[in-house]
Amino acid sequence: MNIPATLVRAVERSAEAPALIFNGQTVNFRELSERSARWQSALREAGVGLKDRVAVLLPNGLTFADAYFGVLGTGAVFVPLDPNLKSDEISAILADVEPRLLVVDAGFEDTARQALERGELDLPVYRVEAFIDSASSARPYAVPDVADDAVAAILYTSGTVGGPKGVILTADNLSWSPRAMGERFGVGPQDLYAFAVPMSHISGPLLLQVSVDFGMPLLIFERFHPQQFLDLCNRHGVTLTHLVPPMIGALAQTRDPEKFPLKAMRSMLTFGMIAAPEILQRFRNHWPHIGISTGYGLTETGPLVTLAPPILPDDKIGSVGPRVDYAETLIIDDGKPVPDGESGEIVTRGPNVTPGYWRQPELSADMIRDGWFHTGDIGRFDEDGYLWILGRTKDIINVAGLKVYAPEVEDVIYRHPDVAEVAVVGVSGGLKGERVKAVVVRREGSRLENWQVTEHCRALLADYKVPRIVEVRDEPLPRSRTGKINKEPLKTG
Repeated sequence: MNIPATLVRAVERSAEAPALIFNGQTVNFRELSERSARWQSALREAGVGLKDRVAVLLPNGLTFADAYFGVLGTGAVFVPLDPNLKSDEISAILADVEPRLLVVDAGFEDTARQALERGELDLPVYRVEAFIDSASSARPYAVPDVADDAVAAILYTSGTVGGPKGVILTADNLSWSPRAMGERFGVGPQDLYAFAVPMSHISGPLLLQVSVDFGMPLLIFERFHPQQFLDLCNRHGVTLTHLVPPMIGALAQTRDPEKFPLKAMRSMLTFGMIAAPEILQRFRNHWPHIGISTGYGLTETGPLVTLAPPILPDDKIGSVGPRVDYAETLIIDDGKPVPDGESGEIVTRGPNVTPGYWRQPELSADMIRDGWFHTGDIGRFDEDGYLWILGRTKDIINVAGLKVYAPEVEDVIYRHPDVAEVAVVGVSGGLKGERVKAVVVRREGSRLENWQVTEHCRALLADYKVPRIVEVRDEPLPRSRTGKINKEPLKTG
């Protein structure tokens, strides 16, 4: 798939239809094309050509979309940097990817220059407004002659072990998940999608492509604030959105849901991490008319390898849906496929899977074996073909030779009415291997104590699964850049 060509087709199909809404400004597909064409001109005049890497440090907003289509329209490789990164992290990524230039939002210019100084990097840095204004002419948006398997983007994952990992994604890799979302959810110009997760991660390319492929406008949020999100979704008539579970949990804690009826919303999707059924149920208690849907995948898989229907059946709440048709996905144990109902590592292959990691051949060979991408996640398929995630391989806690899946314990703890958030980890347990530790955040106004959590678990779990260490706190759990709970500090804290 030629991604710039899809933008041209969107203009031909519905030039004046809204494409993006941000901070009260609406941009139609013709205007998106014109704005992206200015990026093309500026990039060419800066000497950017085919296969050059272009790094951008931009927040969620219209400019991010312009940059994405502008860079790809030049035949260059799009490298978005997360605005939440510190200068040391940015320095490491820039040294790894060696972009032709870096374009930054004015608010991040100091951080970018600190990164260059720390890494002793010689790289042109442009403030975005000056960069775009430097273009001598605004030619029509052009479609470059690039192959479907040409590298379109390099997205750096949030993993902290072993330094930055750049996931290579081709235009073909990026074409499959948008198609699955469009077809399974029947999206089109009649919809409005609330986009409140970071555009600099895989959701950016995914949702921008859904928009141009199906004419679905996006309501973009620079940051997620629960009350603002509910207010704008309600006022604009948002029909669809996707959030990570902590965001859904925050919405479910609102004390006045009647102020935000969200009458137009037909489905709430959750990606990025597994949502405890209790969190989803709390959301449904507030807005029972909104369907809950889920999907599963990684940056490396483009991302989706499973996707639930718009309304997940009640008996499938907690699953991440059935397979998508383009990705062959199996559960293996000891290197061999297992039948439905049995658990093991999730592996997948298909045209959506990354060809590898940027300049990391050993890691690529370890993760992709005989064409199969090894996710490191543990799961099982049920008799209806729905995938249930049991956790990461590192989420398996070995208690005296018995396996404890952290998400199973978390799900039980979430059932306690005074629990706002929980993370379960394994800590050194001496002769018995590991002990189960639970770090629990009280709901506001609660007086929950650790012994109450323990008693709650004893009533619902086998003894070896009951946390031996329970820490109850009022402050939030630590998070990664993508909003996922970062469990590493909890193992020692």
